[in-house]
Amino acid sequence: MREGILRLKRDAGGYRHYIETASGEQVELHCGCCLAVQLAKMKYLDRYSDAILYEPAGWLQGRYEASLYDDSPPKAYLYFSVYPGQELACVLPEGIKARTGPGA
Repeated sequence: MREGILRLKRDAGGYRHYIETASGEQVELHCGCCLAVQLAKMKYLDRYSDAILYEPAGWLQGRYEASLYDDSPPKAYLYFSVYPGQELACVLPEGIKARTGPGA
């Protein structure tokens, strides 16, 4: 399993999403691969302030898909099952913590 930050790059072949690991390695993502993203839990710093703190929470597993040519800027999507036969898709922000590989 490879873990890091979701990034977008443009090379001679066009746009590509990849995971940048802590060591600087770039793990290419391909449509249909297993991907998990780390969720966050929102907390107020105290009950008298509107200041918000985000703490790491669990992981949401799904399937990576991308729209690299139709959207500007290109978008990464995570599809995950909500009911048997039904999936929900969400757009992933660049910079989210992600992991890929068997059992992601």
